[in-house]
Amino acid sequence: MAPVEDAAEEDHVLLVAFSAQGHINPMLRLGKRLLSKGLHVTLATTEITRERMLKSSTISVTEAGSTTVSGIDVVFFSDGMSPDDDRVANLDLYMETLGKFGPINLLALITERYRVGKKLLCLITNPFLPWLAD
Repeated sequence: MAPVEDAAEEDHVLLVAFSAQGHINPMLRLGKRLLSKGLHVTLATTEITRERMLKSSTISVTEAGSTTVSGIDVVFFSDGMSPDDDRVANLDLYMETLGKFGPINLLALITERYRVGKKLLCLITNPFLPWLAD
């Protein structure tokens, strides 16, 4: 049987949340439950969410630039749009752009994490990101 430290590195769960109101907190609650079971948990969402999360008092950023919420690593990937673009007013364009660039940018993020030793046990998302099932 592997030592607990090795198992924690091997048992890594990636949660991917749609970057809209009402999607992040449920994923964080699930992440906390998984964390309490000894799993290593990372939440991935789009970069546009970073600014909203940084305004929250529960988020912490380390000197190395890592972002955590209640022990959950948080990583961000590009949705393919400019930070100035209005995603709410242009929801159809946003979903199309996210569907095109989200898979590419999330795969790059997953590949980088794998390269540094974070192997995924599973990936959990919701129906708002159907391209993750492909």
